[in-house]
Amino acid sequence: MSIFILSSVEFKIEAVKQVTVNGYSIKETAERLGVNIESLRNWVKKFESPEAIAKNNQALSSHEEIKSKKSSKELQRSATF
Repeated sequence: MSIFILSSVEFKIEAVKQVTVNGYSIKETAERLGVNIESLRNWVKKFESPEAIAKNNQALSSHEEIKSKKSSKELQRSATF
């Protein structure tokens, strides 16, 4: 068993990326990862739905905003020293 274990959602997202971003077939990806082909097909549908894309974009925007604020605070902190 691998020392690094992904959470279920992270695993699914990475599996979907193998299909949608890297261009691997669902069958090939499912076999390589040891998951059921229909499960992977459902994950692709779920994570690539318009609702999921909108939610992911919103989460990404929030993450970038938080990251930007954190960087600003670190710059301010380093400027005071």
